[in-house]
Amino acid sequence: IPGFQGSVGVIAGFSRTFCGACNRIRINARGMIQNCLYGEGLVNLKTQMLKGASDTALKETIAAVVDKKYRDGWIAERKRTRSTAFAESMSAIGG
Repeated sequence: IPGFQGSVGVIAGFSRTFCGACNRIRINARGMIQNCLYGEGLVNLKTQMLKGASDTALKETIAAVVDKKYRDGWIAERKRTRSTAFAESMSAIGG
């Protein structure tokens, strides 16, 4: 595209070649903070916000989730409490 600045990345399903350098967290469509594409949502921010959580409380929640980020997607998937036979659609987690 003429004049385009930036880059585009593709996350191939089940490759996990990017896990070691991943520095992202996501908030999925249900309001759950998800610190790994292969893990489960850890905390429901939407519920906290609807209950009137302060900005400080939300920041502390997010910091706690970041502290629990798994080293890689393989570990995150093993720690899932739901079945790993079906992975969530990328549209469900905002991808």
